[in-house]
Amino acid sequence: MSPSWLDLLVEGAPLTAFDRHRDALLRAGAPPEDVGRQAETALRLRDLLGQQRRSAVESRQLSEAAAHLAGIRRTDTLLPEVSRWARLLLGADLAYIGLLRDGEFVLAAEHGAASTRLHGLHMPATAGLGGLVVGQGAPVSISSYGMENGFAHFPAADATMAEEGIRAVLGVPLISHRRSLGALFVCRRTEHPFTGPETSLLSAFASHAATAIDTAHSVERYRHDAEHLRTANTELTRTLLWNRQLADMVLSGCDTHDLIREIAAQTTGDVHFTDADPDLGTGPGEGTADGARPTQAVVSGGLLRGALIVTGSEDTERDRALLEQAAPFFALALAGEEAVAPGAGPARDILLIDLLTRPDRGSADANRRMRSTGLDPDAPYCVVVAMPEAGHRRAPGHPHALGLPPGTVAARHGDRLIAVAPATSPESLLGAWGERDRPEATLGIAGPGTGPRELAGCYHDAEQTARALMSLGRTGEAATSGQLGLYRVLLSHAGRRELQAQFAQMLGTVVEEQRRRHIPLLETLRSYLEHGCRAAPTARALVIHVNTLYQRLEVLDRLLGPDWREPPRSVDLLLLLHIHHPAHPA
Repeated sequence: MSPSWLDLLVEGAPLTAFDRHRDALLRAGAPPEDVGRQAETALRLRDLLGQQRRSAVESRQLSEAAAHLAGIRRTDTLLPEVSRWARLLLGADLAYIGLLRDGEFVLAAEHGAASTRLHGLHMPATAGLGGLVVGQGAPVSISSYGMENGFAHFPAADATMAEEGIRAVLGVPLISHRRSLGALFVCRRTEHPFTGPETSLLSAFASHAATAIDTAHSVERYRHDAEHLRTANTELTRTLLWNRQLADMVLSGCDTHDLIREIAAQTTGDVHFTDADPDLGTGPGEGTADGARPTQAVVSGGLLRGALIVTGSEDTERDRALLEQAAPFFALALAGEEAVAPGAGPARDILLIDLLTRPDRGSADANRRMRSTGLDPDAPYCVVVAMPEAGHRRAPGHPHALGLPPGTVAARHGDRLIAVAPATSPESLLGAWGERDRPEATLGIAGPGTGPRELAGCYHDAEQTARALMSLGRTGEAATSGQLGLYRVLLSHAGRRELQAQFAQMLGTVVEEQRRRHIPLLETLRSYLEHGCRAAPTARALVIHVNTLYQRLEVLDRLLGPDWREPPRSVDLLLLLHIHHPAHPA
């Protein structure tokens, strides 16, 4: 028994089966008119059932695609998946997505491309096929891309499409909440008129894709905001904890050196405090990426006390913020350090100066006065005398500026700063001072000494050393009393004018002759005296022939007289040449 029309429809039989059934009915003698009507009806039903089956498959695939996309929350993962599903649903050769970003149409993802030129292509938002789809807000179908003149071609896009061999293109808009996100395209490398069902399918998929893209963007914005909030919360927590730590340190009575160490542990460079007028701009600094060093004023009681400075900063903005946070606590510690110090203020200054200049008032009384200044009579100390450079009214007003250690007691005495620092050698203080941004001062350092009498001697030596440095023209330098040796004693009462006058009296004629004849007579004189008035070693030291030396000595004999080679005059000349030189006046 042959199957009926209904059987064929239920089985989904091919067209050839319907033709064979029609021919069988005709051979059996059925009226041709009835057979023709039945065949026509059966074929219409077959087409309808086929469309329904395809719609069911497409709906299932569409649902599967929508569910898959809805679970992706990262756009860099989502966009390639949208392209892949679009290509799969339409059976296309190529699919790609273009998104609107900052006034441009950017090809953000693709699937099926033969080259890498398509992905990341930028064009104006109104140009190309994408501009047409976005501008119309409706699907656009083109069966032959290169021949289509209905949109503004973009050269880079045309070149890419030609390289990919694209002929037919179907584009649909990506719209979410009435806002255009861009467009979705499927392409074939052969001419193909896209049908209405294909357009409807891609449009439906684009609707799901737009929702997923918009959701992913929202999730990423939320993540970014949440991360920013977490970072801000972490920073706020760190700030509050550090505030509490700094406050606890100040309340516990820590000194400013402890605070500087704590601040330095948080910053990316070395922290210093200077009581000089700070440059609170972004002046040049060592080791900074942008040529600036973080600086923060320290203000106490409405008065500028100095500044905290970070040198060698690797993160200028962060270090500047840390200094700004720490400065009020440093000001409190600075004020507290001065307020709680024994004999603080002018009274302490008087006690310290009196201790260093008048130690012979009885040992018991002197020790008591020493303890009143905050010093231990049994501990070793070095004394520092800082004198201002020319053009400055006074030396730095705080021992921090000189790099002196914790426990230092300092006082003003006229225009200078006198400091007694706990140290077992003056060289250690000299090294600490040399590592800092040098203040505008000349330093003499002496010691160590224990007890009032020895400290008074150290003060005398330190003052002599500072004055000797200034007499030698070495302002802005620091030296220990041992480094200057006899010069410290010789120059303790000799100023620059006295040295210049003595030099002019004893060697003025030599200077004039040297200038006139362009012969280094002063150097020759000094070398000859240093070599014990022996000609051969002097000539070797000067790298000249001995006859040349004799010629110069004859000139010196004429200028200085015959007795200049013998003591005591030779000693006076050599000493004067050592401590003074017209090229570097004292």
